[in-house]
Amino acid sequence: MLLALLLTLVVYFFFFTFINQLVFLHITSPFFHCSNDIHTYVKKLCELNVMTKKMVFEILNLELYLNEHIELANYVVKLMKYRVPEPNESNLGLQAHADAGVMTILHQNDVEGLEILTKDNEWLKVKLSPNLFIVMAGETLNVWLNGRLHVPLHRVVMRENKTRFSLALFEIPKPGNSLKAIEKMVDNDHPLLFNPFDYEEFIKFHFSGDPSTEKYAVKAYCGVSN
Repeated sequence: MLLALLLTLVVYFFFFTFINQLVFLHITSPFFHCSNDIHTYVKKLCELNVMTKKMVFEILNLELYLNEHIELANYVVKLMKYRVPEPNESNLGLQAHADAGVMTILHQNDVEGLEILTKDNEWLKVKLSPNLFIVMAGETLNVWLNGRLHVPLHRVVMRENKTRFSLALFEIPKPGNSLKAIEKMVDNDHPLLFNPFDYEEFIKFHFSGDPSTEKYAVKAYCGVSN
């Protein structure tokens, strides 16, 4: 709970700092008008990502491991459009899933739709101003932390008669690295939960359509058997 609160506070702080530095880019249109603005916007999101990761590592006393995990980062940016469903069509815009990468920073327009599954197995509607970001942990981060951080299942449900746009920055690991739990996160009270894995091979499994990938694919792919 404390970690979640701190993550929320840092996003608020970062946003208002961000606003004072450049003109905010609204994403109510599927296109940005200036490539320089896009570059500046994404650069700021990457800075927010590093800031958030640093805070997580500091809370868990993992400062000595921070730089090497920052150096592993690659980024993918996606602009997503969810159209209004037809009358006889499902309003599920994106099925429930956990993000495979390290962290995701999501920014949406004024059309709601994001829902997160709580630990009580209830879907919570996320109500955010277009001026705020949401940060979600991915499955790879949970492997590094040996299961210490909750990775939320989330989905998009279209309940409004307006097109929804959202922009997401995904942190993914650079290829060619064996990903594994940080050794300090493994002890007698917290036995190893995941075997080392290659992210590119994991992604192939993640999108293979295997039924075991429907919730937490990393557990099915490299989880340690009891």
